[in-house]
Amino acid sequence: MSRSVFGYSGRRAVSLMEITVVAAISSAILGSAMMIMGRTGRTFQKGSGMLNTQVLLDSITDRLQNDVRGLRSLVLEPDETKYCNAKTLTFKAFADGKNCVIKYQFDPEKKALYRIVKEPGGNLDDDGNEKYDFHGSGQVIMAFFEPSNSWKDFRYLNFVLQVNADFVKEEDRAKKAGSRLAVVCQFYPKSLEPLSSFVQPKKN
Repeated sequence: MSRSVFGYSGRRAVSLMEITVVAAISSAILGSAMMIMGRTGRTFQKGSGMLNTQVLLDSITDRLQNDVRGLRSLVLEPDETKYCNAKTLTFKAFADGKNCVIKYQFDPEKKALYRIVKEPGGNLDDDGNEKYDFHGSGQVIMAFFEPSNSWKDFRYLNFVLQVNADFVKEEDRAKKAGSRLAVVCQFYPKSLEPLSSFVQPKKN
């Protein structure tokens, strides 16, 4: 058996081509792993955003539903359309264990829906301290209030809500539209009954 001058067994040297092939394979494996990690991260981020959007949607509709259940009367004076219109809903109700005036107001510029609670007889144009945006400022794309017939002949409320998954700046809207969720609801006060009935009279 032949030996080298240094006393070690003779071995074939690794060629430059083999080193290049190993490096290329390693780079491909590393690149694939990073691509998979990137896609997984984006999927997780999107899923988390949609979950947060669903939570925001539910928190707004649940709160409004509970408030409308305790609705006693709408605030239609001095101007019928000032406190009750497509973007604003104001009513007297029994909520959180007390009589109060509740005002929902949609701000399209800030993309936020506010819930404002006032004491009876308070200034409705003053936001006061109890102003809550549901932690969704910048995400509420649309909030629309519509009565069953008219605000004077109110029986139930039609409500349309659309929210964005993330806060998107106007300059970035073309690049990042964001995922959206929308819901259409009907809310009935407990003290009022709908005008129509689904019960058909019996025929003799």
